[in-house]
Amino acid sequence: MASWGSATPVSPPRAPHLADQVDSSVADRPSSPTSPQRTCVGCRTRAPQSHLLRVVAVRSERGTTAELDHNRPRQGRGAYLHPVMSCLDLAERRRALPRALRVDGAIDIEPLRHQMQELTEVGRDGEEHAMSAQK
Repeated sequence: MASWGSATPVSPPRAPHLADQVDSSVADRPSSPTSPQRTCVGCRTRAPQSHLLRVVAVRSERGTTAELDHNRPRQGRGAYLHPVMSCLDLAERRRALPRALRVDGAIDIEPLRHQMQELTEVGRDGEEHAMSAQK
């Protein structure tokens, strides 16, 4: 009579693994971290976070305003815009900023409009773009 421990177990055939099906040129690529992707609240297209401007809601006794968050030091919810006035106009028309920033009621975007106009004027003068040095 055979004992249970002496028999060599036979394992069932292995199902093909996903890594076996991947093209070797894809599997051999080095894994590198990609830059975070964000969506512009104006035109709704995705872009690397470094290509967009971060906008935050600033509350004061006079109300809530939208302002640029240079170098991203402010905590809290932010929304992202391309550094062009057309995306700000679209976001205003669609009422996207109060929704993205989760602000109840109206939000004053005139400070934001003024800041973005200054950035576009600096960019047109051939000087270094203020946001291009930001990482």
